[in-house]
Amino acid sequence: MRSERDTIEQRDFNFVPYLVSDLSFGAIGQYYFVIDDDTPAGPFQNSAEMIVGNRQLDNLLTLRLGTLLVCALYAEQLLEETTKILEQLEAEGFTS
Repeated sequence: MRSERDTIEQRDFNFVPYLVSDLSFGAIGQYYFVIDDDTPAGPFQNSAEMIVGNRQLDNLLTLRLGTLLVCALYAEQLLEETTKILEQLEAEGFTS
């Protein structure tokens, strides 16, 4: 729950403000499935130079990827431990 809350806070307090202040979200909007084709793209575009040279975007993506990788690692460890417990219970005669 802590990791989930931290992810939501990071999204709300870092990523979303970044989208509306530094990145042209209107240019990205056309790629969202919930926006229909009638919505025009924003007048500003995200240039490759701006994206490549943007340290803030790089930091946010690294933080997000790190959070996702940690969640995947914990899920894998939980699965391994659960499997061990089930095997021990089965060995002791308990069945599911």
